[in-house]
Amino acid sequence: MNIESSEAAGLPAWEDLVIIGETLRAHGVRGEILARGLTDDHGALLSLERVFVARGPGAVRALRIDGARPNGERVLLHFEGVVTREDVARLAGHYLLVPTSEAPPLPEGACYLFELVGFRVTDPAGTELGEIVDVLENPANDVWVARGPRGEFLIPAVDTIVREIDRPGRRVVIDPIPGLLPE
Repeated sequence: MNIESSEAAGLPAWEDLVIIGETLRAHGVRGEILARGLTDDHGALLSLERVFVARGPGAVRALRIDGARPNGERVLLHFEGVVTREDVARLAGHYLLVPTSEAPPLPEGACYLFELVGFRVTDPAGTELGEIVDVLENPANDVWVARGPRGEFLIPAVDTIVREIDRPGRRVVIDPIPGLLPE
């Protein structure tokens, strides 16, 4: 399998990469893997020549893509040098990452998770509540960790609470439910 290790010179650190998708499972017997993009538009995955893969922070590996094709709502990828179903199966459950500078543009009103750190948090009236300091990725919904004058609080990233993401203004507007903010 043609995989470069993160110990090799020139590979970016986890902090310098953006998650754009994830590998799901081996597909067929020709070395393809089923992948899901971060957004509904899987065009970004179809246009990649090289991608970085990792299960999480830590060792990052680079893979060259020598084939990509749509498969319904997903994409089938073929990596150079990955030919057996067993090799492909070992790549299932990995994040697909690109350098931050190469991150594909997102639809209007959307932003990458890494961009949220540092955003100001306000209520609908414009009252400053704090600043996002971390993002926790969870199966049901992401949770944003914010810190303000009254302490740290968690913001569930759901439509009933997050009312607006102002990317140019680096601000999110939330409608805090009772008990969300520290006393």
